[in-house]
Amino acid sequence: MFALRKLQLLLLACVFVFFAGCASVEKQAFYRAANKTIKSITILEPTPAKGFGVLVLNHPALGFGLIGATISATEMKVKSTAFDDAMKPLNWSLTDDLTQQLLAALRADGYEVKRAKVDRNGRLA
Repeated sequence: MFALRKLQLLLLACVFVFFAGCASVEKQAFYRAANKTIKSITILEPTPAKGFGVLVLNHPALGFGLIGATISATEMKVKSTAFDDAMKPLNWSLTDDLTQQLLAALRADGYEVKRAKVDRNGRLA
């Protein structure tokens, strides 16, 4: 009986840690009045993705174990390849488009914006 009570307490502690132990990073809004001296912002550009990739959430095949997971992964790979092939002639990059929009918004707010490319080793390119 005592061992069962210990097991129940241990299970309760594990459930508590599982649900209450999640940490999050607090969001802090940029307070312009306190940071009036900031005139220039440098954007570190992310490395462009090689492809877009297609992800099908809640794919029906995922309910059928390992075989279903294989079917789902194969279908997503085929769809990703087809989408990448369709987008390649357009020469469109999501990374570049989002960076340009961010640059335009920051410049409209009156900041001098610089772009910096960083390689995988952390060196400026």
